[in-house]
Amino acid sequence: YNLGVIRQRAGRPGEALANYEQAVALRPDYPDALYALGLVRAELGHHPAAVAAFRRALAARRDWLDAETELAWLLAVSSDAGVRDPQEALALARHARAAGGQDRLRVVDALSAAMAATGDHAGAARDLQAWLDRHGGTIAPGVASEVRARVDLYRRGTAFRVEAR
Repeated sequence: YNLGVIRQRAGRPGEALANYEQAVALRPDYPDALYALGLVRAELGHHPAAVAAFRRALAARRDWLDAETELAWLLAVSSDAGVRDPQEALALARHARAAGGQDRLRVVDALSAAMAATGDHAGAARDLQAWLDRHGGTIAPGVASEVRARVDLYRRGTAFRVEAR
């Protein structure tokens, strides 16, 4: 697992994937390895496998805000119609926000993406813009620019998508 973390941080997700898969093979209920496996699979565009890993991480560690948020994000934004489930994404993201994630960008971003995916583009833009107005000075300029781009996308009535491979 630790070697996977090092490789992932070094920008070598393919190598990290092998390490995380090995860690999970040795300990199938290892939530950190399952979560990391989900992150790398999502980064590589393997959305069905990423969703499965996040679900297993949540089964191993109930109410884990990070895993719940990443699962919600992927269910909201995946270009794979077999993965995308906006209603489940919305429920997960709302739960994550209520569980203390209201000030975390990733939680609000996932919630906004789920709102837009269910057709509530105005609500998605409003909530994400409100977070940006309150916390925008605390994030890197590049991240703020990405968030503003999603706000603009939602204002135009379009959901955000991430390509699956």
